[in-house]
Amino acid sequence: MKQIYGAEPFYFNKENVILKKIKSIIYSKQLSSGKYVNKFEQNFSKVVNTSYSIAVSSGGTALEVALEALNIKGKDVLVPTQTFIATANAVIRAGGNPIFCDIEKNTGCLDPKDIIKKITKKTAGIIFVPMFGIMPESIFKIKKICKENKFFL
Repeated sequence: MKQIYGAEPFYFNKENVILKKIKSIIYSKQLSSGKYVNKFEQNFSKVVNTSYSIAVSSGGTALEVALEALNIKGKDVLVPTQTFIATANAVIRAGGNPIFCDIEKNTGCLDPKDIIKKITKKTAGIIFVPMFGIMPESIFKIKKICKENKFFL
C-alpha cells in the first residue's frame, strides 16, 4: 500500500477516527439522547429527504411514537393475538385500546375474517405483525379493509 507522506495508511487512520468517535460517544453517556443523537437525526433526515426524524431506543418506542402521531387517544387499534407485548403496550401508552384479533393458523398472521368481525365505529387502524418473515397473501385483503375504512395500517 502506498504511504501518504507524514500519515499512516488510510485504512488505519479511518479505523482510529471511527474508534475515537465511538469511545467519545460511550464516555459521554449520551447513547439515546444529546448531541450525537441530534446529529444522527439531522443526517438521517437528509438521507430520507424529510424535515424531521426521531431516533428512538426500541421498536416498541418507535411504534408508540407512530401511534401518538396518528392521535389514537380513545380509539381502538386491532392487533394480533400472537405478537410481542410491546405491540399492545404501544397502543395503550399512546392512549388507545388494543383489540385482539385471531390469527390464521397457517401463517401466524392476522386473520382478515376476524378483523372484519372486530371493526367498530371506534376503530382507527390495524397493526399487522409479520411472523417468521412471512408476508402472506392476506395482507392484500387487510390493506383493502384499511383503505375502504380509512384506517391506518
